Amino acid sequence: MDGHDPGQAERETEEGLSPWPLWLAWMLVVIGVCWCWYATWYETVAVRSVLDGRIGDLGLGVDSVVSNWLPAAAASGSLVIALAKMITGGGSVRFMLTAGGLVGIKALTLGIEALIRS
Repeated sequence: MDGHDPGQAERETEEGLSPWPLWLAWMLVVIGVCWCWYATWYETVAVRSVLDGRIGDLGLGVDSVVSNWLPAAAASGSLVIALAKMITGGGSVRFMLTAGGLVGIKALTLGIEALIRS
């Protein structure tokens, strides 16, 4: 072996970052995950209640859960894991990147749907 444990390179990378960019990345990811939950809620409740006349429908059918709620839930889970890793001294950057990527996928999906509707 070369004397490195599996997470050593990630911890070294995270320790090499100054606190400000890491703090900014955390804030952007948290804001993105909150936006993802809001966008999911708005898409399933507000828009469908106007179009279908149903108020309070959470859209919890199988298709809706997979296509709408899963990205928000997975991004939140990744953010929680990143926080736990940061508290325990592990590397949290890859989990933050995962959460940010899921938020980006949700934004891309909503953008494509908006283009199709217009």
